[in-house]
Amino acid sequence: MSFQLPNSKNISRVELRSKECIDTVLKPLTDNIKIKINGSLTCKDLFHTAVCMAVDKGSVHSISKNYQKVVCETSIRHHFQKLDLDNLIRINEKILLQEALKILEKG
Repeated sequence: MSFQLPNSKNISRVELRSKECIDTVLKPLTDNIKIKINGSLTCKDLFHTAVCMAVDKGSVHSISKNYQKVVCETSIRHHFQKLDLDNLIRINEKILLQEALKILEKG
């Protein structure tokens, strides 16, 4: 996408759209973080809702006002409280480097 900045020439910029951000972030999260959930809710649903809120710069408090057919605030809080911070710190590198490592393995 190109656009004109004040006092400059056309500059080509890469602009990520919401869906691209969500797709890029969702796979490493669902591959590396497991949360035990009973019922029809899945980890992917939970992470998808959280990433959508982040992309839109929303909060868990406004979820029911801004989104339809998503996990409710209480459920999000309940399931995310199950996460162990020490475990997240340990797998952080795997999450951040998952796509880069796949590219390097192919090359």
